[in-house]
Amino acid sequence: MRGARPTVWREALIFGGRHSPQILATGAVLAVTGALAYTRLAPTRPLLAGAVMGVLGTVFVWTIVWLTWVSSGLSQRLQGALADEWTATALHRLRLRGNWHLVSAVRAGDELVDLVLTCPAGVVAIDSKWSVQPWVSDDVNRAAERAATAAGEIERHLQATGLQAPVSAAIVVWGPAASGLVRRQVPMGRHLVDLVPARDLKAWSRAQRSGPVERDESARLATVFADLLAKQAAIEAAERARLRPGVVLRWLTRPR
Repeated sequence: MRGARPTVWREALIFGGRHSPQILATGAVLAVTGALAYTRLAPTRPLLAGAVMGVLGTVFVWTIVWLTWVSSGLSQRLQGALADEWTATALHRLRLRGNWHLVSAVRAGDELVDLVLTCPAGVVAIDSKWSVQPWVSDDVNRAAERAATAAGEIERHLQATGLQAPVSAAIVVWGPAASGLVRRQVPMGRHLVDLVPARDLKAWSRAQRSGPVERDESARLATVFADLLAKQAAIEAAERARLRPGVVLRWLTRPR
């Protein structure tokens, strides 16, 4: 069970367990308050007593959600993990037979690249984003700079293995923020970064279907990143073994 989404859910369960005393204390206070209110109200105003119990139960649930997801920042990470999966799924459906390879979650240097695409156009380091707030120019520039850095790490790794290919970067934006964006290229140092709203992913993929990289070369490039991913997985295996996924974690991270 590998990937960003299982990791986020695992961290949420750990975070919740670490703060279980606060959760239990809040539950105890709400339970006592509910019992007192129900004892007083139930004989004469049963509907109000039921409403009070419902409100207190909702407060308890939202306390857990806020503590585990909002205050910890894990909700943003989960949205990002889902965006990674949506991009990978969409590009897999749009694949070009024999010359379209996807490798997810590749660590190159200090950068974790959400998705590496090898295709006729070359190698594309893809960063997936989920955003609610509209993007301004500063948001675009920050994301483009990070994507260009990832592309540079990918390029250096290829050079270290003795391979060369055109390397570019792309940012795929999901969520409400995507509606206010227009697909375009952002120059960032030596690399051009494609800014791609999710609705334009299919149109963007057409531009990657022509270029100098032949089928065999594309497969060799994909193998380089698959090997890198395998080494990364071996390193992470020991860490994942420390906390084996239980029934709850397997259900939360099931394919959708």
